[in-house]
Formats: sequence, C-alpha cells, structure tokens
Amino acid sequence: MDGYTFQHLAMGASVVLAPTNAPTSRVNSKGGGVSVAKREDGDEHTLTVQVQKHSPDDVFCNDILNGELTDVTRGSMKRVYNREGEPFKETYQLEGGSITTRPTETQNNQELDVVMEYVFTFRSAVRSL
Repeated sequence: MDGYTFQHLAMGASVVLAPTNAPTSRVNSKGGGVSVAKREDGDEHTLTVQVQKHSPDDVFCNDILNGELTDVTRGSMKRVYNREGEPFKETYQLEGGSITTRPTETQNNQELDVVMEYVFTFRSAVRSL
C-alpha cells in the first residue's frame, strides 16, 4: 500500500477484502420486466488488516491515521497459486482508499500477541488473474 508491504500480521490473522455494495441495482416492472443498472459505488471494498501492536505495520497505519485523513491511499494485494503445475498469480488493484474505522485493540492475557485492527475503504478493487 503506497509502496509499503505488510509483513507483521498478527498470528493466525487474515487480511479480509470485502465488497460493501452490490455491483448492480434492479427495478422489477409490471409484466415480468426488469431494469438493471451498474452502481457507481458497486466496486467499493473494505480491507481489514490485523497487525501486531508496535510493529512496523502498526506504525505505518498509525501514521496514516494521524496524518492528513483526506490523503488517499492505493495499493495491491497479490497471492501466488499453483494451477496445473504452473505458477499462477491473483492480484487486486486497490484505488481511492482511506482509513474508515479507528483501530480495534484486542488484548489477550494468555499470549503476548496484541492485535491492532485497521479498516480501510477503497473506491475500487479490481481483480485480475
């Protein structure tokens, strides 16, 4: 994100990219017809990241949060798979992002892995294979 690579995710944590709106809107009409339109906000996604407290990832997100909140972030998510014995890459290009939820701090008295959860909202998240 903005040239930074997250490397200090909390143990067992995941990065969750979730759509926030339906891609289309529909209006049913009399006689069985339907009108379908693409929504302008249909590609908006939230990205939830759980990072270790005080890690470089936490510092990066905290700096964004404490900076100009109107600054827009961008980035990508990439994952490499093996398909039929060949390497295969899935990429999401994230555009127009900002932190939309202040971090949730999870305390655990059994383990020392304290988690900070940051939620970003992106205007678009385009998947390519």
